Amino acid sequence: MVDEERREARAERAERFKAVSRVQREMMSTARHEVLSVRGEPSSDPEVVDRVLRYLDFRSLR
Repeated sequence: MVDEERREARAERAERFKAVSRVQREMMSTARHEVLSVRGEPSSDPEVVDRVLRYLDFRSLR
């Protein structure tokens, strides 16, 4: 009985981890897309955009 409960708890944690990871990937992808869209605007500072993109890339590797 205890082993079954542990397996169920482990499976639930794994599913939550997958869901959180999926949401984080979607958020990072959306943020990157928005930053890239700003990059094409004449009033944007390319250095700032590049810095934000590097930060997003770094965060994506975690």
